[in-house]
Amino acid sequence: MCAEFMIRASDQKIRAGLGLPPGRDDQDEVDWNLHARLYSKAPVVVREANAAVIKKMGFSLKPKGTPFPTFNTRLLSWDEKKGLIVPFFEKPTWRGPLREHRCLVPISGFIEPIYSGEHGGQMVQFKPRSGEILYGAGLFADEIDKETGEVYEGFSLMIHTPSDFVLKIGHHRQPLFLTPETAKEWIQPQKIEPEWAVEFLTENRYMPDLEAETVRLMARGWEKRVAESEKKHRSELQFIERLKESRH
Repeated sequence: MCAEFMIRASDQKIRAGLGLPPGRDDQDEVDWNLHARLYSKAPVVVREANAAVIKKMGFSLKPKGTPFPTFNTRLLSWDEKKGLIVPFFEKPTWRGPLREHRCLVPISGFIEPIYSGEHGGQMVQFKPRSGEILYGAGLFADEIDKETGEVYEGFSLMIHTPSDFVLKIGHHRQPLFLTPETAKEWIQPQKIEPEWAVEFLTENRYMPDLEAETVRLMARGWEKRVAESEKKHRSELQFIERLKESRH
């Protein structure tokens, strides 16, 4: 899962990276220097009135109090009972947002816990060597926050299998990025079919050239989670093999 990411860029740079025109009002421009965690307000690119705009939304599709995590949407997963690869849209949580509420999440780097190897016990940031802004595919929704009674606007970041580099460093997932050219197609205004979404994201996934740097040490007691992490790592390797087999 990806529960933390960085964005260090202005609204102007985010738009320029996508080849979008400047904003309408420079006074509303934000120069982001943000370490986004769960429920942090972060910039996302959405389409409104047939134009791409930058909005602030909470990092989690649903507000606090939801009994299950909604900050990541896994593109494909393995259903042990069915013995099948299952697409994300089979879960009701993602089905509605997928049809009409797709977004792009600008990211300078994403942060993951590492439990083995030279980075064991560290929170590591993966960021592009080129310094480019990455655009993660995402979903968003509006919902009433039961605690406050206010409308909560939140987003979820699509995730998929890791690159060889991320896997080597020691993590088993990563955000699903798109190139600027294909990213704009993800937020097209038309309603889309779920099957199209999986095919589009699979075929157009962008794997940037990344580097890794330590952000901080993990809290004491991290060693207790090593066995669980190794199990997830092995499970992901098996899943990658299943994906390869399914394509043949």
